[in-house]
Amino acid sequence: MNQMQVQMPPLSKTNKYLMIATGVLFLLESILVKTTGASLATYLGASAAGLSHGFIFQLVTYPLIERQLLAVIFNGLLLWFLGSELESMWGTKRYLQFLLSSVITAALVYLLIGYFFLSETSVYSFPLIGMQGIAASLCVAYGILYPDRTFMFMMIFPMKAKWFCALLVAMELYTGFFSPMGALAWGHLAAIVGGFGMLLQFTKSKKQKKSSGNFAFKMEKKKGKAHLSLVEEEEDDSKRPPKYWQ
Repeated sequence: MNQMQVQMPPLSKTNKYLMIATGVLFLLESILVKTTGASLATYLGASAAGLSHGFIFQLVTYPLIERQLLAVIFNGLLLWFLGSELESMWGTKRYLQFLLSSVITAALVYLLIGYFFLSETSVYSFPLIGMQGIAASLCVAYGILYPDRTFMFMMIFPMKAKWFCALLVAMELYTGFFSPMGALAWGHLAAIVGGFGMLLQFTKSKKQKKSSGNFAFKMEKKKGKAHLSLVEEEEDDSKRPPKYWQ
């Protein structure tokens, strides 16, 4: 009888630093709101009002700000389970490129919506915060790479990764069209698009490398003459990523 096993991959350094930074800023945010009423989200969250004041740094600082403890825990677990495995497969450089592509794309779309379409509403100054966009982007990337692995939807229902990703995108689309704060959902969808675009770039680079980089020149001697031949290198199975969530 097959039993589903959940294994935790080693926590990578990038995700460990992100989790620590998010946790520290969450505690600081909670203390400031409780004692002074001030909020870090006003300065570090991404908003059209902040961008109009020249706060360019908000494009990359907003994911580190959270206001809900459950969001900190849930998104941290996704970074651990999914992000760590993706980083081990791609390497730190590509993983950071993926995260930055998701983060910046989400911020730009949200700011453009607030600046050009909702400038007369609260969205103009309401900050985009949290790692929901990154988490959604990681889920979709994982579902594309490992479509038949099993997730536990709501920690109860087993669901293949590909259907989990489809459900996640459908929920964001519904929120984007019908929720009063739909601009946030469009920001999360933009994060998915940004991550997907980077994933396509990785795939394109891998194909180019495979067509030109998996071959090596080999010198052979036959009957006193040296011959230079082109041979294909074998893939090292030890470099393949470990399998989790199955």
